[in-house]
Amino acid sequence: PSGDSPPEDGESAWALAHAARVRRCLADAEAAAVAPAAAGLSAAPPVLDEEPLRSRWAEYCAKNSRHEAEGRHRCLFCSKLFKGPDFVEKHILKQHGQGLKEIVEELGKERVREAFLAAAKGPGWD
Repeated sequence: PSGDSPPEDGESAWALAHAARVRRCLADAEAAAVAPAAAGLSAAPPVLDEEPLRSRWAEYCAKNSRHEAEGRHRCLFCSKLFKGPDFVEKHILKQHGQGLKEIVEELGKERVREAFLAAAKGPGWD
């Protein structure tokens, strides 16, 4: 193919063409990943009503808040007091949202792993 350097050290033309295709594919994937951020768009926010995200988020909020007395709930990140657990949960989401990002990433990794293991049971994996 034109534009490719001549094969060196036994590399075949096919290997060079394949490497060029892989580079183009990776460049396209990187451009697609950067495009929403460059346009000021972000990915859709996670839906907290769906399991297992809801239960993990509730567990995270419970671990990072404390019930001190009737009508007194404290955020353990910044020690701010709230009237109820729902208010603390909303505060943690808005002010200390890194935990939600970590939970979403962890769930994504679990889903990818499950999909890989499910695919590994097909033909050719004997």
